[in-house]
Amino acid sequence: QTTGTYIRAMLPWIFMTTLVGPICYLSDIFKKQKIGFLFELLAFVLRIVGLAVGIWRGNFLIAVIGYSTGGFVAIFAQLVWYFGLIGKYENGLAAKN
Repeated sequence: QTTGTYIRAMLPWIFMTTLVGPICYLSDIFKKQKIGFLFELLAFVLRIVGLAVGIWRGNFLIAVIGYSTGGFVAIFAQLVWYFGLIGKYENGLAAKN
């Protein structure tokens, strides 16, 4: 039962990682590695904050939830950015035709 609790806490983050993983090369294709790095930095900071809150509270489950939530938020923001990149590219193609 304890393992299931931790897995449920991590499922949104795992889902988002699985969803965005195959398109993570877009920052390389569009030559936006600096912004991609900022998203990685954001994920790192949010995860550390989540872990720190869990450690401060002395609760491992809160640490897992904080880590997962931080990762989810950063990856979701990165997904929104990817959609923006793709939209700008498609609009540029449409303008040329």
